[in-house]
Amino acid sequence: AEAERLEIKTKAPLVLAELLFDGKILIEIKKHRVLLLRFTHDDPRAQKYLLGGVEQVISLHKDSLLPKVPAIFKIMYDMDILEEKVLLDWGSKVSKKYVSKELSQEIHSKAEPFLTWLREAEEEEESSEDEEDDLEIEYDDRAKATPLKETKVIVEKPKPLEDDEGEDDVDIDAI
Repeated sequence: AEAERLEIKTKAPLVLAELLFDGKILIEIKKHRVLLLRFTHDDPRAQKYLLGGVEQVISLHKDSLLPKVPAIFKIMYDMDILEEKVLLDWGSKVSKKYVSKELSQEIHSKAEPFLTWLREAEEEEESSEDEEDDLEIEYDDRAKATPLKETKVIVEKPKPLEDDEGEDDVDIDAI
């Protein structure tokens, strides 16, 4: 609520990325998913700031994180932290806003297989929707309904409990 009042809610993910993530970013994304969702859910601008923060973290831990770029974005996408449109928009333009242009280009080239996968998944989804519009369903009565058959279940009568000889019954109320 305070972040909204100060009008910094959309920029908070930039700082969160720097504070929460280090070389073990894949584990940390899972650990802090709820916190990240609090700031990025249905907020494309906040998601873009988070991408900028991730770029900065990658620049700090370049050797260990640069090869993991596709995995980082995939896990953020799978956990609904980043939306498809935001990722595709980010991938369409290299920016020097958060890191050097050269490093940004390198991050984009490492992310390209994931971005290509996203584009193809989007195209397949669109084409399958078109195919579904042309699909016609016919119903017929060829499948016959079979009546239910009644079966009798034989239940054995329980054996009466044997009284323990020599023991007196205890009156619970008398205790």
